[in-house]
Amino acid sequence: MPDSTAPSQDERDQQLQAVAVGDVVITWYDDEPVRYGGDSAGVFTELSFGLCSGRLPVRTCAPDRVAPASVTIPDRDPRAEVVKPSPAEVPPGAEGPWRLTLPGQRPSWHRLKRDATAAGLRRLAILDWHAARAAQPAAE
Repeated sequence: MPDSTAPSQDERDQQLQAVAVGDVVITWYDDEPVRYGGDSAGVFTELSFGLCSGRLPVRTCAPDRVAPASVTIPDRDPRAEVVKPSPAEVPPGAEGPWRLTLPGQRPSWHRLKRDATAAGLRRLAILDWHAARAAQPAAE
């Protein structure tokens, strides 16, 4: 008997569609969903928001750092490794003592273990979404 909570093929296909400017997305950088503002012109990202506007902020960044907000973020994933190394191993200027390591990515540093874990799971969801899109057969 099929699982009624599993997404249909149409829902999965819709989730794998490219992110467009103006879509609500999860990003590599933000804890909460934002609107996608398109690819950044350089190596920096930009977050724009209107004070008292009531609208979501707009993040301009590389397209490989975003995924639709509908993407499921897992509760756990062994690929997200969060450790607190000795103080001598923490680089000067690090945001905090917790190191997040993801496969194929540079480590990032976080103030709280909870923040590192949440960022790692969100980033893995983004990486997995892009991997699923790359594995999807090209439309004719």
